[in-house]
Amino acid sequence: MTASSNGLLESRTVRFTDLHQKLLNGPLIFSLGSNTNVTLSCRDLSVMKDLQQRADQVILDIAYRVCNLEYNIASDDDDDLIYDQKQSPHPSLALIYLLFIQLPDGTENDKCLFHHLSYETKKHMHELLLNHIKQSKEFIHHEKELIQLMLSNQYGIIRMNNYDAHIRDKYLDVIYDTLDTIFGVYKDPNISKSVCRDKPVYMFLLVLKEYSFQDQRGKELKRMISQTVFLELSDTEWTNQISCDFLKEYIKTIFLDAHNDGYFVPQQPNDYMDAEDWNNPLFYANVFDSKKYSDIKYEKPMLAKKIQSFKATQHQVLSILFEHFNRCLTQTSGKDKLIVLKLWNMFNHKSIEWKTYFSIDLLKTVISESLKEDNELVQCELLEFIYQFCNMPYYIDMLINSIEFRDIINDVFNHIINQAPPYSRLLSSLIKVCDQDCHNKNQFASLMLKKLFPTEPLWQECIVNLALKSVQSNHREVIDSAISFVYTFTYHHIPQFTSLKALSTAIIGLLDRFQNDDKILEHVIELFGRIIVRLGPKEINQLVQRILFSKQYKQNQINTFVRRYLIQWIGKSVNNLSIYLPSAMKIILLHQPIDRYSIDRLVIMYKQPHKTTNRYIQHLITPMFQLHASPTTYSNTTEKAKASQLLSILYTRTAEYKGIHHQESTLLFQQILDSLAEAMPSDLSRTDPDALELLRYHLAAATKMVKQIILREGNITTDQILQIIDLIVQAQHYTINTYSEFRRSWDELPEIDILVKILVSMDDQWNTIEMIASSVIDMVVDWINQNMGSTKSDLSSKVELVIDFYDQLNIVPPSITISPTEEISYSEWIDRLMVALEKNTRLTKELKQIKEKINKNK
Repeated sequence: MTASSNGLLESRTVRFTDLHQKLLNGPLIFSLGSNTNVTLSCRDLSVMKDLQQRADQVILDIAYRVCNLEYNIASDDDDDLIYDQKQSPHPSLALIYLLFIQLPDGTENDKCLFHHLSYETKKHMHELLLNHIKQSKEFIHHEKELIQLMLSNQYGIIRMNNYDAHIRDKYLDVIYDTLDTIFGVYKDPNISKSVCRDKPVYMFLLVLKEYSFQDQRGKELKRMISQTVFLELSDTEWTNQISCDFLKEYIKTIFLDAHNDGYFVPQQPNDYMDAEDWNNPLFYANVFDSKKYSDIKYEKPMLAKKIQSFKATQHQVLSILFEHFNRCLTQTSGKDKLIVLKLWNMFNHKSIEWKTYFSIDLLKTVISESLKEDNELVQCELLEFIYQFCNMPYYIDMLINSIEFRDIINDVFNHIINQAPPYSRLLSSLIKVCDQDCHNKNQFASLMLKKLFPTEPLWQECIVNLALKSVQSNHREVIDSAISFVYTFTYHHIPQFTSLKALSTAIIGLLDRFQNDDKILEHVIELFGRIIVRLGPKEINQLVQRILFSKQYKQNQINTFVRRYLIQWIGKSVNNLSIYLPSAMKIILLHQPIDRYSIDRLVIMYKQPHKTTNRYIQHLITPMFQLHASPTTYSNTTEKAKASQLLSILYTRTAEYKGIHHQESTLLFQQILDSLAEAMPSDLSRTDPDALELLRYHLAAATKMVKQIILREGNITTDQILQIIDLIVQAQHYTINTYSEFRRSWDELPEIDILVKILVSMDDQWNTIEMIASSVIDMVVDWINQNMGSTKSDLSSKVELVIDFYDQLNIVPPSITISPTEEISYSEWIDRLMVALEKNTRLTKELKQIKEKINKNK
């Protein structure tokens, strides 16, 4: 440390407290061993001369009292001086007082006995105090000052360190025992607060300045003390010269002695390690830190927190750190590079001010030096560095707008992907960097790739090659994440190049390597479902036949494949997969009841105009009716809703190929209406999202069938219209009954309005219109009138249903019933609605137009 900082350091370390100052003004009382009634005060100069002559005996007597031990005087001298503890301050204060060398004003303390002590007494005193400190569970008698006394440059063991070599070596064990003990006290969370409340970090800085620590035990102490000082210096203290001088001198000791630390240099991963252990530092043995002083669970998060606490404005300390890190990166071994990268990755560099330190030049240097190392761990940290670097707000845009910048990143990715053999952990790290997982925030690569993927083949190739290389590894978790990774990226955009077929071939090969792995099978199938439109029949048939006809898979696995995937693929007409339709339908029809996944996929299939599927319509109708007729439970409500959708599609297909007037079509329409009625929720008086879903699908199914009948000029009987209206009324009852609990229930059923409009559009169906008006519209009008004055009710959708009904028919109702005793004209009712809905400008404008139309036609 510089000379200018030494004085400041000592001034911060050695100082009297107010209590010490009062002590200097008070007496220390002693008695003679031969006559305890004789008291002597140290204020008397002659007494002080006696104290100096008997310094060894006096100090040891007081030291024993500090330690609550009995001091057996070996001397036969009756004139030994005995400290009078009853009339004097606590022995701890007396000991401190008699060993201080300087007074607060810097002058010599003429009461100090330190220079009059023998070497043996000093050593024995330290041993006593050390044992006392070791055994103490809490410090209440100025033990903090004793610790300072034992460490201080002015009056402690450091004085011993300044003796001649032959003398210093004699007391080296005492010196190290002292430092061991004090450091142990400092690290003890149970008692350290009572010792360290006055920032003991400067004591440790002073120790570092005074000791050479040349032997092995000293080097270990030096490392621990320097790391502690680094962690304990506060943000404000890093601005002074003392701290910066310390960092320049001890930066190697603080960081780069970590070569054998499992946190910084973990063991090389292998294919048999669990993937979660790769990034878990607690997995590795912390062989560098002594168990006596440190624990990886405690110290390493502290180090990360310290690095993260540095601000971009702390230029002096950051310059020292970055200069050292750069030097280690370019001039040292792979282990040093790994440590430096880990340290850089600890910085919290999100603000734009960090651009000064994390520059493009630094990125290029880090990439260049890291890729020189054929070291999987170094390159993993490089990826983390790139990830954090490019997540800085001021660099994110460059990923999209700068071709040069993108090429830098692309070159790194390709270098890692093209290495042989594949490094599982490294590939896993790269996948995590690029993954578009919605739970990961600030994913720079996913943001970039999401924009580049549709337009730049190089990035498409990079992603597929990453997955292909990962699939070739022997690590189960890496393979799994690679498939999921490609699956995510191909959600909106399917790559169009030959390597995709190579990937599909490699993925099919996984079924041989992981024959009993359900998750791998599921992910292979899911990925094929995503990229299937870009694959040829060879790859697809290879997968389908492998699952359907081989003896490798159990029946439940085959059933799942057919229900969830194959039926959908057939429906999409992919590569003429209809040859598998008989086998697939056999599996579905043999395993009753048909679940919702199968129904969903059957809906997709029957929406497509495949004539080959018509032969199975009748086989599917009965199971859907049976599902509707079964008791409604929480678990099968969704199935019933999906069954309604499928039934309406099956009716449409029947009407298309049989004809709308065919007996089979008319019978099926009636059967479906009856089935819808049978499958209605049993309780429409309470809020139930499942009931809402079921009503929505019922209404949509009825609407679809009525549209088909109108389109193909079919017939609907009055009874059938009544059935449909009854369905609408029940849905209305649900929306009205649950409105107070679930206000959006009406708005969640726009199918009511749609079905009403479809029915009204039927030509010459005045009886239908009359039934709708009396059963549906009147109910809605009553509800509007009851809630018109409420500020909590949303009238909009109900009002629109009524006015659209009359506007579509181009009629004006003769009157609106407000209550059993009050009727008003439709025009007056419109006026009231405009007042109630004055905040809804769109709807009030429509109401005004209706009012003008009424007045014009009068």
